[in-house]
Amino acid sequence: MSESINTVHLLNHALNVDMSRMKSLSNNSANISSSGYKAEIPIVTPFEQMMPSINMETSRAASVSEGNRGAVTITRDLSMGSLQKTDNPHTFAINMMGYIQVDAYYSRGGPLSLNAHGELVLMNGLNKPLKVQGQRGTIVLDPIDFKLLPTGEIEQDGRVVDRIALFEFNEPSALHYLGNGLYDNGSEEPIESQATAPFLPGFEERSNVNSTEISIKMIEVSRQFEMNHQILKSYDSLLNSAINDLDL
Repeated sequence: MSESINTVHLLNHALNVDMSRMKSLSNNSANISSSGYKAEIPIVTPFEQMMPSINMETSRAASVSEGNRGAVTITRDLSMGSLQKTDNPHTFAINMMGYIQVDAYYSRGGPLSLNAHGELVLMNGLNKPLKVQGQRGTIVLDPIDFKLLPTGEIEQDGRVVDRIALFEFNEPSALHYLGNGLYDNGSEEPIESQATAPFLPGFEERSNVNSTEISIKMIEVSRQFEMNHQILKSYDSLLNSAINDLDL
């Protein structure tokens, strides 16, 4: 009987894995049009590695954690998305794997504006605009129009006021994507970039989600879930029949 229970737990675990994969794929599909979104990559632990640890507790725990949903580990594809031209000269993208610092976070671009204190801020959909860091700290400008140059320099009234600080990381894959185009560098130390003209004023970076690939994978996972569900129903029916026949 214990072997039968383990089989049920195994099938239930497989269903939870399928649901975790579908959740990631659905998140990616919903954010295809989101600027700067980085696709989730659900990585399934090989079956032979899961066998020793599958029990009732792992079955219940699957799909709970964002970082590790049971047998599915969630990572991010941090590769560049496509670049799209906008009508806003204060919006920018970065044409390399570089990041600017905004408050305590890092970002790859977005719309710039000035707050009430004349500080240059990044508007990225959050309620609180984030202060852009330059060569000398937070960039402060006069309350007039400004121009962003491809070098990252900020120009006002024909003179360069400051330059947006640009950073790179030895292991960009170690960055934690927070959403809204923001990253937490964790223990990764930023390295000041030596790139000369990586800024693209008037452009924005789109998501790096491949819509065709996502559609195919969603169909695949949906079919697998249905198959596992049918197997579980059939096995449950067999168990009930065996229990009734044995009068247990």
